[in-house]
Amino acid sequence: MKLLHAADLHARREGANDFNTAIKHMESIAKTQNVDLIALSGDIWDGPTQNSAGTLFPDFVEAIRSLADCAPVAMIYGTPSHDVEGSLEIFETLASKHGIRILRPGISYILKDGTIQELSGDNHENAQLLLTGIPEPSRKWMLAENRTDSELHAQEILKTLCLALGCMRERYPGLPFVVLAHGQTEGSLTAAGMRLDMDRNLHFTKESLKTLHADYIALGDIHEPQHIEGTRAWYAGSVYPLTYGETHTPGCNLVTIDDAGKPVAIERISFPIPIRKHII
Repeated sequence: MKLLHAADLHARREGANDFNTAIKHMESIAKTQNVDLIALSGDIWDGPTQNSAGTLFPDFVEAIRSLADCAPVAMIYGTPSHDVEGSLEIFETLASKHGIRILRPGISYILKDGTIQELSGDNHENAQLLLTGIPEPSRKWMLAENRTDSELHAQEILKTLCLALGCMRERYPGLPFVVLAHGQTEGSLTAAGMRLDMDRNLHFTKESLKTLHADYIALGDIHEPQHIEGTRAWYAGSVYPLTYGETHTPGCNLVTIDDAGKPVAIERISFPIPIRKHII
């Protein structure tokens, strides 16, 4: 089976042309490659957006909806200042051939009969794929109200969550397992080539990513496309450059999965969007 992994769409009026170019190219890839799933790993929006013609909100919504006419679309919430609470729910209400599903933390899903369904009972029979989502780690949804609100405690909860999801995955060894996640990871580099300070930020460790036992981890948040060494986790990068510090080639990952537990084949596909370069 094949999936298309993109992230950090950052829909905003100022980047509308590049955004639309990326979406149209993704549609073309999904159709020509007979993609089974489109995974959008957070930061769909660039920030709070009013539903008005002036903000191009209807156009952005329709563009993303059109992807679900090509293949089922799975998405997760990204950075809260970009994907504000409640801002993605509109996508699940839209009519499309395959539908759009927000993957919520702690819930497992399957890809079956051309749609994304919540895993329940024995409905995994004849499913193609097992998947789950981890939105950007946040103390708000990870810490119980009666617990100490500390960064260290939240970090331990994140590790426990990854371990629990990995244990759940072991119950379905015959199904390939894909995880959508948004956030910083140990070993990741920014578009400027700087290694992030993991000691000060809530983040995914390499060990946590390994405990997921996923066949492919579709990451979002870091705008530089990259593979996290020693794991099965990849950042697809932003679909268009947002700042002048971003000089990567915008694109997405076309992922082919043959069987559960086997290495995946990943093809980087570039979008026809101008690349920004530093001129000294």
